[in-house]
Amino acid sequence: MITTDESKLEFYTLLSRDVSLFDFMQTAGLQGLIYGDPAQPALNYVSPAFWAALGYERPQPLFPDWTTLLRSQPPAADASQSPLPYCFTGSAGSTVWLCGRLRLLTAPDGSARQLLVFTNVADSELPDAVQADDEAAASSSLLQTFTGNPLLQSILDSLPIHVYIKDTKSRKLFANRAEYTYMGADSAESILGKSDYELFPVESARQSILEDQHVMNTGEPMLAQETINTRRDDDPCWFLSSKIPLYDAQGTASGLLGISLDITSRKQAELELQRTKEMLERTNQVARVGGWEVNLVEETIYFSPITREIHEVPDDYIPVLDKAIAFYKEGGSREAITQAVDICIREGTPYALDLQIITYTGREIWVRAIGQGEFVDGQCVRLVGTFQDIDEQKRTQQLAHSAALMLRKLSDRVPGCLYQFQSFKDGHVNFPYLSTGATDLFDLPAPADETDSCAELILGRIHPDDLPMMMETVRNSRTSLANWNADFRVILPHKGERWLHADSVPELLPDSTLWHGYFQDITTRKQIEQELIRERQNAEEASRSKSEFLANMSHEIRTPLNGVIGFTDLLMRTKLDALQQEYMSTVNHSANSLLDVISDILDFSKIEAGKLDLAVEKSDIYDIGSQVADMIKYQAHQKGLEMLLNIAPDVPRYIWADPVRLRQILVNLLGNAVKFTQQGEIELRIETIPTAQPDQMAFRFLVHDSGIGIAPQNQQKIFNAFSQADSSTTRRFGGTGLGLTISNKLLALMGSQLQLKSEENQGSTFFFDVSFRAEPGEPLDYEVITGISRVLIVDDNATNRLIVQNMLTLKQIESIQAINGLDALDKLTNGPAFDLVLMDYHMPYMDGIETIRKIRRTLNFSPEQLPILLLGSSADDAYVEAACNTLSVQQHLMKPIKIQQFFQALAKVHQPQSKPVVLSEPVAQPSLTVTGQTVLIVEDNPVNMLLASAILRNVSPNINLLTAKNGLEGVNVFVQSQPDLILMDIQMPEMNGYEATAAIRALDTGQTVPIIALTAGIMKSERERCLNAGMNDYITKPVVKNTIARILQQWLPQTDSVEEAPAVPAPSPVLLPMRAHFDEEELRIRVGGDKEFMDELLSEVNGYLSGFPAELHHYRTSRNWVEVKAIAHKLKGSALNLSFGILATLASEVEQLAGLDETRLIELESQLKTEIALIQTLI
Repeated sequence: MITTDESKLEFYTLLSRDVSLFDFMQTAGLQGLIYGDPAQPALNYVSPAFWAALGYERPQPLFPDWTTLLRSQPPAADASQSPLPYCFTGSAGSTVWLCGRLRLLTAPDGSARQLLVFTNVADSELPDAVQADDEAAASSSLLQTFTGNPLLQSILDSLPIHVYIKDTKSRKLFANRAEYTYMGADSAESILGKSDYELFPVESARQSILEDQHVMNTGEPMLAQETINTRRDDDPCWFLSSKIPLYDAQGTASGLLGISLDITSRKQAELELQRTKEMLERTNQVARVGGWEVNLVEETIYFSPITREIHEVPDDYIPVLDKAIAFYKEGGSREAITQAVDICIREGTPYALDLQIITYTGREIWVRAIGQGEFVDGQCVRLVGTFQDIDEQKRTQQLAHSAALMLRKLSDRVPGCLYQFQSFKDGHVNFPYLSTGATDLFDLPAPADETDSCAELILGRIHPDDLPMMMETVRNSRTSLANWNADFRVILPHKGERWLHADSVPELLPDSTLWHGYFQDITTRKQIEQELIRERQNAEEASRSKSEFLANMSHEIRTPLNGVIGFTDLLMRTKLDALQQEYMSTVNHSANSLLDVISDILDFSKIEAGKLDLAVEKSDIYDIGSQVADMIKYQAHQKGLEMLLNIAPDVPRYIWADPVRLRQILVNLLGNAVKFTQQGEIELRIETIPTAQPDQMAFRFLVHDSGIGIAPQNQQKIFNAFSQADSSTTRRFGGTGLGLTISNKLLALMGSQLQLKSEENQGSTFFFDVSFRAEPGEPLDYEVITGISRVLIVDDNATNRLIVQNMLTLKQIESIQAINGLDALDKLTNGPAFDLVLMDYHMPYMDGIETIRKIRRTLNFSPEQLPILLLGSSADDAYVEAACNTLSVQQHLMKPIKIQQFFQALAKVHQPQSKPVVLSEPVAQPSLTVTGQTVLIVEDNPVNMLLASAILRNVSPNINLLTAKNGLEGVNVFVQSQPDLILMDIQMPEMNGYEATAAIRALDTGQTVPIIALTAGIMKSERERCLNAGMNDYITKPVVKNTIARILQQWLPQTDSVEEAPAVPAPSPVLLPMRAHFDEEELRIRVGGDKEFMDELLSEVNGYLSGFPAELHHYRTSRNWVEVKAIAHKLKGSALNLSFGILATLASEVEQLAGLDETRLIELESQLKTEIALIQTLI
């Protein structure tokens, strides 16, 4: 079978082969063409122009084929190719005449084909038969019968049925009132002459016309057939239709008579009944409800299909009257149904029973049997009813009943009671359910019922102080549908006040809220809780009293203990024999150890007593890390340990924290690390970690060591007060076991806690995460580094190499690592050129000094070709210092390396050295002439005062000098004398430099006077603080002549031009190994070569140094840390000014450790005493 598309393709093929087809189609007014198999018009190709000629926008899918629209065609259409008239039904039922030419063709496969070409038709071309048909229809005798007889017309118009006559073209020739009214017309004339295409939708019209043609062509009438017809834009209607052919006198079909009865209402009722029946059958199927009937007259039984399914009988089973009763279970069920049927037959009483049956297959189920009788003349002739399978429902009810019975038994035996409490929207409340326990729980006079009065009675017994809380929480639970629970008191008639606990779950109902829950008597529990609270309060009070007692006692114990320490120290300075010296040393050491224990107990007691508060202030985190590392490095270096400081580059500079307590925690962790580590390294790492707090940053402080580690079973124990890992640890290392506890309690005040990662013999890592307010601040004031692009790092410690490498990366300096001296020599020999070598001193195989010696003497690298910085420890002796000078080491840096110190050292690598090894010519010193100007020096340290005065007089002999020993005295001197320039120390008694500056600036006369700070600090934060306090400039100690000259020239405008002072002899080319203790040549340069003044200065300081050890000892043993810091600061300044290098370092550590590490302070006191004695021999 060929399709429409295939017909189109076939036509195009023929067109390309047969040129004559073009001539056949070249016709004026072409209105389309049709090509295809004449026997299969539905598969013909119809051109779009044909549909357009009929008024259709596109081919209509409702048309089976184009011939359905053909009203008439020529009586003898042949292949004459002469134009012939064709009549079609156009859009909206219109009549369209086209002139068609037919040509018969042969398909490529030999099949017959036809080609119809249509053009417009002229009136003259219409066939005479058209007019003849109209005239014949009009003159039809039968039609005259209908239209010419008024009586018949009236009768037909009064009938409720539709009567109409059509011609052979299915056009209406007659229609009674029912027909034309149905069409929506006012008269028959409105529809006469129109075909169904003009009156009905296309599909309805097509179906009707097909029926018409069948009747007229076959002569077979269509009688009482149900049809569906639809008016335009209307709902479908059902008709009982008949169509009878009409014939003319010659017996030729001339039309048909149609009679239709509108049965739409009846049909809709039938359909609704059918739907109801189907729905009922489906419902019965789902509900398992069947029907039955017993004919008592004929003694027959009928089971519906569902009833048969329930009984599980086979398809061929025929129920029998005398055996049907046997399906019911023997016993109660059979007796009940027998009795109910007998009564129904005798008295007509219907029945409905839940019974058990045994099905045909032997299964026992529950059914509901409902029946009633039908009586004739007082006799029951028939029983009818339903039969429902309720087995699942019945068993569920039995389970629910069993569960309810079990619940009732359980609720009657559990303490308290179960309940349902219901609150309605109108405010009405009740208890739908209360277990029997409510009678005893609420002291009710009778067993609890489920009435409203019971609710009023229960609610009335709630303590009046608790009732508002109860009602409020109930309202909240009703609103949020959250679980409701409460502890409340009730006042009972016989039992007095009792505590109850209630817990329930709300359920939202259409008109109310229902809570399911329980009540429980918790009086005993409440009494125990209150007793526990009282006992806890007593215990806390006792703990506070104990802590206060310990705090007081530690003070009381320390007083005599300080006497023991002080007098044993004095006694040890007298002449004692060796045994006495040993005994006194043991007593002194034991007393100091006891003092450390008491100090720990004092801190612990303060925390326990709640008397320790954090003093939060803006702090420089880099300073804190550096200070803590400096405090510990001496202990670490004395044990041969690497001390590493690792501060991540993204750590901001400033935090708001308690710096004293933060240092205390870190010193404790680092001190423990040193104590429990015999070899390897100790690292302090500070880094940032992510946090969800928008206004704060989170930091991780981490202390890692390579020590003995901690066994897993002891890791939690060490955080307990007075506890260590085990007794062997205490015996081996000593200590109170309070350090970590105190640190943890301090961290608790900061919202953090200590954490530990450790493996036995694998080292330990203590860390804590804490959040602070932070800000980056100004970048550190690093000097510009030039001439260094590639550096060789030589260090056996991988962590330290990484730290140094990260620091260099910040300055975009490339670095290559060597793990020991041999590796370094190999890289220098075979690798790329380096601008600098960073050499660690302590290395295996070949130490740093030996490696440098081979670099200088074997590889022949000169200091100019390859500068070298040595990284050493505080424990390195004068040998290292002397070797550095001999081997032209650029600088000797102390570990741990601090970033600012490191960058300053790198910046000086290619700068002229301040201490040349050989100077062949004397160096001229600058001098200024200042006339009639006054300078005020405010300094509490007499040595520093003497040095500053001497340098000022040396720089400008004519200057007027004024002095003041503290800030308060300095303000008074300024008011009286109005100096032109003020040199202001920072740390002083009575009033410090910041306060004195503020006081001077507040005076009308003090607005413009230049104030220059004298500070030992080198951090940018200290410089900023000086400038922010109102000072104009600052001088860092040690004070040198060039700096003083610059200050005078800058801030005293009347200063004369520079003059040349007498030449100062150059330092001796002989290297002095003791220069680390006292650099005499540096001091000589500083004082301008004035030997007489230098001798006077050293004589003055000699007396000051002699009294310092006793003064330090006094303040330390009395634990006056403020004075310890003050005198250490003063000693540091003097030592820096007088070129006492090691003494300045020791004094700085004392200043930082004051109040934090007393054990180390005792060691430092001894070292200071030894160092001072050495200096006194040198000067």
